[in-house]
Amino acid sequence: MKSSWVLTSCVVGVALLLVNPAQSLHFYLQNKVPQCFVEDLPMHTTVSGHYTTKEWIEQEKRLIVNPSIGIQVSVDERPTNKRVVNQKADSDGKFTFTTAIQGEHYICLQSNSSNWFNPNTVQVQLDITFGQVETDDASVKKLDALSQKANSINARTQTLLTELGQQRELESEFRDLSERVNSRVVWYIFFQMVVLVLVCLWQVRSLKTFFEKKKLV
Repeated sequence: MKSSWVLTSCVVGVALLLVNPAQSLHFYLQNKVPQCFVEDLPMHTTVSGHYTTKEWIEQEKRLIVNPSIGIQVSVDERPTNKRVVNQKADSDGKFTFTTAIQGEHYICLQSNSSNWFNPNTVQVQLDITFGQVETDDASVKKLDALSQKANSINARTQTLLTELGQQRELESEFRDLSERVNSRVVWYIFFQMVVLVLVCLWQVRSLKTFFEKKKLV
């Protein structure tokens, strides 16, 4: 009865996962017998899983939280048989991986119990999400590094814009000064020409008066 219940829950869980991108299901583990789920996933798909466990106490007919329970999680891709996840975790844990190829992926969980004479039954509540962005420490550090680089580039850009603004202001002041100087030079040349004309007229008049006095004309 217990094995048929486990098989039914696994089949239903796999069917639900194939329909929706995120689902929650539960199943039972005994000793080190793994329970596996087959997912046909496209390339570059991020899969995140979170599981919690409770131990079934047959004598008391109830579930209890047992922190000493450990779970082994493994994920193999087919047909390469490459293992992309192989981790041991506590009774409450997470796992994340990103598919490198398109195809079937075997997600397997098993308990760490090896007591065949007094086997324990572990209920596993598993939440799997497909297509979620990874948020592990490495990704966070990469994002922080990229953010720092972007902030540095923005700061340099602002500095360059400020310097360009100062250069434009200096060029505007120099242009105004040049125009004022050129205007004064033009007026100075005009004044010089007027003075030269007046001096010439005065000299001509003086010469004429001199010649008239000497009766040379």
